[in-house]
Amino acid sequence: MDRTPRTLDSKHAEPLPHRIHEALCGLDWVEAAQVRVREDGHVFCADVRLVPKERGPELVTRLGNAAEDLKRLDWRLRDVLLVPVDRLG
Repeated sequence: MDRTPRTLDSKHAEPLPHRIHEALCGLDWVEAAQVRVREDGHVFCADVRLVPKERGPELVTRLGNAAEDLKRLDWRLRDVLLVPVDRLG
């Protein structure tokens, strides 16, 4: 089932989306981010739109490194898609 993540007891929203947002906004090259996390069975998938402060040849490397770092936040986070955008809508 593809649904919004809940805690194991299903009583509360899973804190992982907030943790992902905080981690990204703490990076010196990220101006803003919007996070969507979906639960698919026992694993999570994150789709993130972010506004980089600067664009340049290092952006691809930074995105790749950030995705790998985010996966380390929680073993259940299996797929992270980071999409750079000019602004959040």
